Amino acid sequence: MSMSNLFLSNADIGKVFIIVDVHCGCKAKLRLSNLGVLKNTEAKLVSKAPIKGPIIINIRGTSLVIGRGLSEKIEIKYIN
Repeated sequence: MSMSNLFLSNADIGKVFIIVDVHCGCKAKLRLSNLGVLKNTEAKLVSKAPIKGPIIINIRGTSLVIGRGLSEKIEIKYIN
């Protein structure tokens, strides 16, 4: 991970970002790719539930709910 990248779980609400990498097992990576969570895909963080709850992102016009644990494995980079 480079210094300018962070993980989805630490992103700010309303920010637009690019997915840099997904650091998880094969099955989870396949499931995420089937949902459109792919490298170099633009997305926006819509909402974060407090205290380790799920995260909602908008990706390719679709809202997607991702558990906090999995969001800690999705590396992102903000778009300026």
